[in-house]
Amino acid sequence: MSRSSITDKSMTDPVMQTYHRKHLGKDTKKIVVKVARKLLSRTLAVIKTEIPYEIGVIQ
Repeated sequence: MSRSSITDKSMTDPVMQTYHRKHLGKDTKKIVVKVARKLLSRTLAVIKTEIPYEIGVIQ
């Protein structure tokens, strides 16, 4: 799965959309990496805690 497809899928989450918009105007590649990293950290938290991912939840 490519970085752009990961970030495309994350754009269905309102919290991730807000995070993405906050960084608009910066280098596009850096924004993709920031969003992908944030999504990856959320994915790791789901794996470690075994709590299902909920769209739109910050904590």
